[in-house]
Amino acid sequence: MRILIISTLEVVPWGGSEELWAGAARRMADQGHEVVVLRREFTLQPATLLKTLAAGVKFQPIPISYSPKWGERVRRWRRRWQRISHEVQILDHQVRALRPDLVFIAQAGQYDGSEWLRACRELGVRYALMVQAAQDAWWPVGEHLEQLRLGFESAHRCYFVSRSNRDLVRMQLAAPLPQSEVVWNPFNIDRNTTPTWPSVDEPLRMACVGRLEPGSKGQDILFRVLDQPKWRRRPLRFALFGNGASEDVLRRAAAGLETVTFEGFANDIGTVWKDHHALVLPSRVEGMPLAAIEAMMAHRMCVVTDVAGNPEIVDDNVNGFVAAGPTMRALDEALERAWLRRHEWRELGLRAGRDIRSLAPADPIATFAETLVCAASANSAPPKP
Repeated sequence: MRILIISTLEVVPWGGSEELWAGAARRMADQGHEVVVLRREFTLQPATLLKTLAAGVKFQPIPISYSPKWGERVRRWRRRWQRISHEVQILDHQVRALRPDLVFIAQAGQYDGSEWLRACRELGVRYALMVQAAQDAWWPVGEHLEQLRLGFESAHRCYFVSRSNRDLVRMQLAAPLPQSEVVWNPFNIDRNTTPTWPSVDEPLRMACVGRLEPGSKGQDILFRVLDQPKWRRRPLRFALFGNGASEDVLRRAAAGLETVTFEGFANDIGTVWKDHHALVLPSRVEGMPLAAIEAMMAHRMCVVTDVAGNPEIVDDNVNGFVAAGPTMRALDEALERAWLRRHEWRELGLRAGRDIRSLAPADPIATFAETLVCAASANSAPPKP
């Protein structure tokens, strides 16, 4: 098969949203399929992308015809539903060169690839799309809504990484999307890892794993909770793992919190769980967070917010704790419940490890690679709703 993958990620070089398509691209290339990736080129290419290219996947940079400055991005957003030519021209060139059996549009957010959806429709090519993260803060209306609905309904497949996000998009577009299905993101931890526990029980240590971007990951919510006297007094420490554009402002915001440290990006997530007892994930926006999956695979309980796929894997008061929403009051309440049961964290983590293994496929990348190859086949039928 010949498959063209388009990544819509523009702001940062890499993210959790890229792991599934990159792994699937490598697997398909190993199987002899021709795979081309179309994405923005950054000055420093991510190591995972270089690994993908080394596997035989071809790379084509997207020519940038606009300034990344916010003002220009807003103007471009207003123009996006007018007649577009940039994406159509790029895609037309790739279609003529590759003659793909399938164009796969990997979206970090639910509507990031709207221009590519429209380009595929105008050119009459078979396409599938992926939604990694979705939020309910923006609902399309009018012509925007009609174009998005048409783009999703015309897709051969629509993939989501959580049931919650699929339900949200169905509601926002008022479209049933019978050709949609839920798939799993990969995890960067050994599924067969032996349960371990940190050698030191006090102070208890919680890890907050994710890019330093409070608009999505909600670290500011956590800081407001920890600024309360009760959390300052307790033998509990919080380590932030990750990097991002908001690192400076988050460091300044946490300057007076002695219980918070910044540990940078962890190349081996397994090392994080050698020294930490639990995960806290105060997210505002998610898909199906790799951080929670990997923590549970490492036999750690999680405190998460009730957004996207979090409550689909974390069973409140059973293998972790779910805050009612991404707010200070809700997170404080969930952390308080966790604190009162701190002597059960190890047992809760063991339960979390068993539960996530019963849900997640053994090899999500292999499963999704096979799914894409089947979607590229002219004889493939839509999945059951």
